[in-house]
Amino acid sequence: MREILKPALVLLAICVAIAAVLAVVYQVTKPIIAKRAADDLKAAMHEVLPQAESFQDLFFDEADAKAKNFDVSSTQLQLVKAIPVAAQGGLQMLQISAGKNQTGAVVGYVFTSLSAGYAPDGVHVTVGIDTTGKITGVRIGDQNETPGLGSKVLALHGPYLKQFNNLTPQSSNGTYLTLVKNKPASAPPEQIDAVTGATFTSRAVWRAVEASVEAAHAEMSAGGQS
Repeated sequence: MREILKPALVLLAICVAIAAVLAVVYQVTKPIIAKRAADDLKAAMHEVLPQAESFQDLFFDEADAKAKNFDVSSTQLQLVKAIPVAAQGGLQMLQISAGKNQTGAVVGYVFTSLSAGYAPDGVHVTVGIDTTGKITGVRIGDQNETPGLGSKVLALHGPYLKQFNNLTPQSSNGTYLTLVKNKPASAPPEQIDAVTGATFTSRAVWRAVEASVEAAHAEMSAGGQS
């Protein structure tokens, strides 16, 4: 019995020690990872809306709004819930910011969202929209889409993301962009051609951009934020 108990206790002690080390490493690296993520997001925001000198956070999720004593019904949370693409599901808006120039005037908006793709943890997408409704930039953040397929969609200078560049989509029944397969040459630019073999990833990015455009127009229709 003692021969069995001794190695079991040794193994238990090793497991406890490893768990303790991992916990310490996690606590040490957590703020570093958080800061790096914040820096990456800040850089992405400036890239997608380069005419902005500063950004004002407009979006609070329901728990954050309540904690800060904001009226949840009047936050951008309700604005996002009201846009057509949100009803389809698969989208979580993470941040909405107003971009301002040196005089403090709003020059556009930046939207960061998590959109369901092929991988279960989704695709982080940051989109810039100026006050004319033009898409000023799309950047892809964290994602674990299939290498070789999803990468064709997510490549910064690839043909898929280029379809959104400087596009000022026009509304059709409340939506602005549609995702299609095998887009004909005569089709309007509001039709976004999905990448063959990577439909889920194509849809993830399209969903995030469409949500951003819808939310930008809703924000501007509501008078915007200053």
